[in-house]
Amino acid sequence: MAETAFSVLMILLLGAAGILLLVMGCRMSQRRLPPNSWAGVRYAVALQSEENWYEMQAQCATATAGLGVVLIDSAVLFAIQAFLRDTISVVIPMVVMLIQVAAGIALLHVRARKYRTHLLRNAK
Repeated sequence: MAETAFSVLMILLLGAAGILLLVMGCRMSQRRLPPNSWAGVRYAVALQSEENWYEMQAQCATATAGLGVVLIDSAVLFAIQAFLRDTISVVIPMVVMLIQVAAGIALLHVRARKYRTHLLRNAK
């Protein structure tokens, strides 16, 4: 029973976070995410100007939306586990989620660092 409750909680949390990241990625790609203190890629160079901000967000939009898809995928894995709780251990979707999220965050970080380097070179 506790595993099922945990799976349901993970479905809700991961699903909501995934949808939020998908929406944010969409807004980033359309250059509609204004400079703020809580969402988006906030490297110092991105905060130097509005132009840099919107460029950085546009360059990282795909990776952000991809991370949202990964979270939704993880929510689906937890849903499958909750449905087949006697067959699949809760450890399996947990491990898959951790690997996918780590890879998604790494991809987003690599993309942001590459574009940060580009912005710094063009600023000189």
